This record gives sequence, C-alpha cells and structure tokens, in this order.
Amino acid sequence: MTGGQHVPPLRVWVYTALLLTALLIFLGCEDRIPALRRIGESRAVQYMNLQRLDRNAAAKLKVIALGSSKVFYAVDYDDIFARRLATEARPVVFRRLTWSEAKPADMESVLQRIVRHPPDWLLVESDLLLFDHSARFPIRDHLRPLEVHLNSLFTPTAGEEELRSNLAQNDGRDSFPTEQECLARQSPDMRLVYAMHVATWKTSTAAQRERYLKWLRVLRAQGTKIVLLGIPRAPWAQAVFPARLTADNRAVLHSLVNEEGFELWQSQPMMAEAFCDEGHMSALGRAQFSDWLAQRLASSLQRPMLELVEQHVR
Repeated sequence: MTGGQHVPPLRVWVYTALLLTALLIFLGCEDRIPALRRIGESRAVQYMNLQRLDRNAAAKLKVIALGSSKVFYAVDYDDIFARRLATEARPVVFRRLTWSEAKPADMESVLQRIVRHPPDWLLVESDLLLFDHSARFPIRDHLRPLEVHLNSLFTPTAGEEELRSNLAQNDGRDSFPTEQECLARQSPDMRLVYAMHVATWKTSTAAQRERYLKWLRVLRAQGTKIVLLGIPRAPWAQAVFPARLTADNRAVLHSLVNEEGFELWQSQPMMAEAFCDEGHMSALGRAQFSDWLAQRLASSLQRPMLELVEQHVR
C-alpha cells in the first residue's frame, strides 16, 4: 500500500489482459462468425438500397458499378450517370453500389444479390481485390449508426452530414466536403499521416481475393462482362505510394486480366484540383472521371454493334 491506495493484486491484471485479448480475438474474427455476418448482410441490404437491382427493365442494358467510398465520390449516381449515355441506341440502366472502407464481408451479400439479376456489365473497383482490408474490424460498421447519432447530440450538423454521407450514400443524396475541409485534409501534417499509413498497407492474399472471385466467375459464366475499375490517386499521394505496392498491384492485375478474363479500365492521372484528399474526388473530379467513364463505357457498348456490322459486310 502506498499513500493510502491499494494496488490491485496480480491476478486482476492477468484477468484484465486475458479479457482484452479475448475481445481483440473476437473483433478480429467477427466477420467469420455466422450470426454476426448475418447482421452485416442485413445492414448491407438495408443501407445499400439493393431493391434497385430488382427494378431493371428487361429491355435495357444493365450496368453496375461496385466499390468503396472512392467510387462514391468518383462516379455519378444511377440515373445521373445514365443520362451521360442517353445517346446510346439501347437505353442503359446504371446502378452505383458503394460502401465506405468496403471489405469482402461487406460485399459478399451484395454480390450474391447481383447474381440473382446478372447485369450486362459489372464495374468493380480494383482496390477491393488488391489490398488486405482485414485489419479493420467489421464491428465498426455495426456500431456506426449509434456512434453517429451520439455525436449528433453534441454536434447536430456534423453528425447529420456524416450519417448522410456514410450510410445514405446509396439513395442519391450525395454531398461533398467544403473547399476548406478539403484543404485541411491535404495539409502537410495530413499528407505525412497518409504516407505513414500507406507504408503499412499489404497486398491481398489469394484467399482474400477468392471471396470476390467466386462470385465474379459465376457472373462471368452468366454472360456479365467484368471490368476492374482503377480509381486514380491525387498526384501527391501517388508520389508517396510505396513502390512495392505498385509492383504487387501490377502483378495481381496482370493475373486477373490474363487468367480470369476480366477487363482493366484505368483513367489517366488527374490534376490535384480533382481531389479532396489522397483518393476521394471533389465535385470537379467526379465530373471529369464520370465523363471519362461514360465515354469509355459508350465505346465498349458500341463494339458489339460494330462487330455485327463488319460481319454483315463480309
């Protein structure tokens, strides 16, 4: 006893350490626990507005873009993007499905739902397959609505904005950070934080990629054209991106294209003004990227028609 205070016995510290270890193991394995994975699946169905997939007109060409918040900020929502293809001879139904910091456990139920109504084209953010996302505990998403609502009690406007951008990003109520917020996200200190963070990233394992590939192969067998969609980084972020990851990414993409038969679409690097931080685009960036993607998609949609014409001429 020192100064009238009792020091807890050693067994208390041991029990505490064991409980913390058990909690960390539980969190790390949470996406492997069937009961909790079912909770995650129901949340994905609720917040990703998957009912949209059941409303496609049979006569229309169906295109789905699937990804994380990078796709959310880079690609126009549904009918807004579809209007960029309004000159196509065949009407296009476009659906953008995104989830912040997406990992396989978030997306498997979505892909399972997509398989029920196979689209003509599926554009998949390539980062989903390239990186190991297992370090992020899935329980973060289960508690996210509670966290946001608690924050809103103290900062109503900020909490409301965060809820809309993170959980309602699949119903078309898109919003972008202010210019001041974007400047703060790209300050020298934040750039240093990003450089330190990206240095810890790991390339996905074959087993992690398989959780996506098993569904993508089913869709490909049903006639869906699978496209790996590369979203560029801000120039300053690309400059500090580790060379080892660049080499690993190139090797994985090469195998996915050559062994799986997927297409790879990557836009040219974009100017700094197109980004709000290291990888999320500003409104200007979205307009530019959506315009590029629409042109790339339009040229691909025209290819079958041109091939038919050439065959007829022969």
